[in-house]
Parts: sequence; structure tokens; C-alpha cells
Amino acid sequence: MLKTSRNAPCPCGGGKKYKKCCLLQEETSLHRRREEQGAVEIALDWLHTNYPAEIAAAVRFDYLGEPDDEKMAAIDGMTSDRDQLLGLNIGDWLLADAVLTVNKTDIPALDLILGKEGPLLPPHGREWLQEICKRSLSLYEVREIKKGEGMFLADMLKPSDPPVWVRERSATQFLVPWDILGARLALRDGDLVMSGAAYPMERGTALACREVITGDDAYRNGPPDLPRDLVARTIINCWLDSIITVKPLPLPVDASSGNKALVSAKPPPKPAPPLETQQQIITSFLAKQYESWPEIPLPALHDKTPSEAVKTEEGRRAVAEILKTMEQSDARLTNSGAKQPLDITFLWEKLGLIR
Repeated sequence: MLKTSRNAPCPCGGGKKYKKCCLLQEETSLHRRREEQGAVEIALDWLHTNYPAEIAAAVRFDYLGEPDDEKMAAIDGMTSDRDQLLGLNIGDWLLADAVLTVNKTDIPALDLILGKEGPLLPPHGREWLQEICKRSLSLYEVREIKKGEGMFLADMLKPSDPPVWVRERSATQFLVPWDILGARLALRDGDLVMSGAAYPMERGTALACREVITGDDAYRNGPPDLPRDLVARTIINCWLDSIITVKPLPLPVDASSGNKALVSAKPPPKPAPPLETQQQIITSFLAKQYESWPEIPLPALHDKTPSEAVKTEEGRRAVAEILKTMEQSDARLTNSGAKQPLDITFLWEKLGLIR
């Protein structure tokens, strides 16, 4: 990407020089971001220095849910990328939700940080810490992505609320439409952004997580605002269970005996066709499969066809969920380069469903 000269016309088309237009805004925004990040680091360092035992207890008993030795071993054995994400999520939780027991008194960690004895924080950094604690974690479904810019997220715990635009660059590089993640949103310069925490889950795990939250009495019979602690605790638990659960790899099946066994050595495979040809083959195969898909009985629909299932409200929801999963998988395969994009809008329209 070419760098705009300070004295060149601003790319926004406002007519001013770049240095007197968007460059000033960009430098101000960058300075603010540095203050915010600096405040997060200062606050967490201060907590660990002044309340190490209280922090350790809060993380072990409240965040991790008092894990047994087996669970702790699984957490300790996580891959480096998951371990890094866990660290970021714990830091976000400590600042926004954690309550520490200090001298037998429960005090929100943020109150300690912002109190008279707390660390010296830059002005914008202090504002940021106050901002990120205003909203609870929630489950968000990705509806639309603009790479490198942001995405539209729908709050799955508030289905009547319209999707919101969230300014976010890094997450748009790996998320696809219909992905679901736990996240905390905060306001920055008039836009919603992610606070830094991210709890990505498979759709099935996320939907089960939503059922746990909405099925709880505190959710059904509580105040209009969602029970913050219930929502955060459930999202964290579901996410942790999903990333530390080791799924055994299926063994190949010996076709002659019907038993799972290691398959004996086979002749070397034939050379694979060129990548572009492979993509075309996969895309063509899927397109043909999708043409007849509405008339195929599916176990997920209690052996009804999608065309039959959409005649009831429950069936329509189930078919829509399947279509979302299909589009989600297609987007991931496309992003990985395994196939060309395939638009299944015609299936939504044929079945009379609204995306």
C-alpha cells in the first residue's frame, strides 16, 4: 500500500492536505489507542503486584470454576495460541468483571484500580477502563464481514435487537458469516469495538451455551437487564470446555472386517490434479448436491425433507440453522483456498426463508 505524503491532497476527498485532515485524526486515534493499551498493562501489572493471592484465587475459583487436576493439566497443555487467547480473556475479565476478596470484603477489581490507592493512568486509558466494564460479555453471531474494516454482529441473547456495526480489523481475517463468538463491546470514538476478549465457539457449542443461559431462572425471571454474572460465567465455561476437550481421532475402518483397525499400507496415490481443477471439481460437485438437497430427508429434521420441514415454525428455524452451517463451512473452505465460492442464496429463496 502506498503511503500518502503529508502535503498531498487527503484521500478522503475533502480538499485539504493530508496533514491537515485525516492524518491528524489518525495520529490522535493512534495516540489514544496507545494510552488505552498502556492503561490495561499498567492496571494488570498493578493488580498482580499488589493483590497476587487475591488475583490467583479469583482466576482459579471464579474464572476457571475451581478446576480439578485433570482440567488444570488440560489447561496447562494447551497450544500457545490458545494459551495466549486465554491470557487476553482473563485480563479482560479481571478489569471488567472480577471481584476480589480483600480483608474479607468483596471489591470489584476495577474499583481498586481506579481508587485513591490505584496506579497513575493516562486520561484516555482511564476512560477506556471505565468504558469496557459498562457491557457484559454476550454471544454474537457474525452476519456480514468487510475484510480489514469490521463486521455486523447480532446479539443472540437479544434477538429483537438489530445487528450492530463493530469496527474491527484483525478478527475479520479469520471469522466468516454465521460464526458465533462471545465478546464484550465498547464504544471508541463513536464506534462499537471489541474490548479485546474473544470466545469463538463452534455453532453447536454456542447454541447450547445460549440454551443454558436462556433456560436459567435468573434469566427468565430476573430484571430486564441480563444477569451479567450468569452470562459471563456460562460463556467462559462453555468456551473453556470446548478448547480443552480432546476429541479422539477416528481410526480408519477395515472394510473387510467392519472393525476399526489400522489400514495396511497401500500403493502410493496418483498425482493430484492442479489446484484450480480441484477447486472446480469440488465446487461443481457441491452445486449438484445442493440442487436436490431440499428434497432429501435429513436426520437433523427427523427424517423430513427441508421442503417438508419449512411448513412449521420449528422446522423453519431448524432448516435455517442448517443453511447457516452450510454457508459457514463454504466460507471457510473458500478462505482456505480449497474451493471456489458457492452462493446458495437460491436455497433460501426456494425454501421461502429470510436470511
